[in-house]
Amino acid sequence: MKHPALQYLVFILLYGFIISFMILFLRTTVFDIGIVNGRSMERAYIDEDLFLVNKIGPLFIPFRRGDVIQFYDKSSRKLLIKRVIGLPGETVKISRHTVLITDGKGGLTELSEPYLKAYTSTDTSTGEVIIYDTIPPFSYFVLGDNRSASTDSRTFGAVHRSLVTGLVIRIPW
Repeated sequence: MKHPALQYLVFILLYGFIISFMILFLRTTVFDIGIVNGRSMERAYIDEDLFLVNKIGPLFIPFRRGDVIQFYDKSSRKLLIKRVIGLPGETVKISRHTVLITDGKGGLTELSEPYLKAYTSTDTSTGEVIIYDTIPPFSYFVLGDNRSASTDSRTFGAVHRSLVTGLVIRIPW
């Protein structure tokens, strides 16, 4: 090619294609960007906040209690973010505004939740003591931080790992 303008155009097009492919590859395999839709995670995540979703880390490291995850909710057909409360093999009991966790060995622990707003009440819709079934393997019991405005595992049960798209990372503003 002897025309510098044509060489420059080919270079720009090729460069743009490579950059676009790299971004697409990274967004589908390594990370994604999400936006909070609703009030269910308030205090930590406000409606319309942006966040990152780490898609690759959770493939190697299991989720821990307190992690915020993004998952696909089949009933609403939406991506949701919630906090992991119960782990596989544990039993969750909600009683008198508190969350109690029974591990696989029978040990009972009252969950400490410093991320909640003061005076946040964790109740069931009826106000009764509810004991949820033992969380199956590869599943998690999740709750929103703003418990009164959250549809979560109290409604739809444990979330299977196959529905989880990744670990949510807060973008500080």
